[in-house]
Amino acid sequence: MPTPFGGRARQIMVDIDPVKLTALGLSARDISDAINLQNLILPGGSVKLGDREYNVRLNSSPELVEALNQLPVKQAGGATILLGDVAQVRDGYEVQTSIVRENGRRSTLLTVLKNGGASTLDVVEKLLVELPKVKRDAA
Repeated sequence: MPTPFGGRARQIMVDIDPVKLTALGLSARDISDAINLQNLILPGGSVKLGDREYNVRLNSSPELVEALNQLPVKQAGGATILLGDVAQVRDGYEVQTSIVRENGRRSTLLTVLKNGGASTLDVVEKLLVELPKVKRDAA
């Protein structure tokens, strides 16, 4: 399924302060390891309830982005260095690599593909019916 172009994809950003990192004898790898080891969603098995079976996952990811600042990175001299001591975690967007414009205004492009058995005219008619719903939901 084609993905839309022109929008900004949400991403949790970790802005590392290199001066603080160096002062505490840490590297970017230490930060990456701390996040990877403590921000996990692991399979926990399955549970059967009635006639249905559900996968169970153990989620140790913080519920709030700000809570990631409290992840411990290293113990040094009896003190715990937290992620927030050397970096700022924030809700942001990935680096944008494409921009879509329509008549000079920012826009979004969604490619529509039809399979070989579909009528092009039927696909266009259905798109014209669905487009107002998409615009309403996107607003």
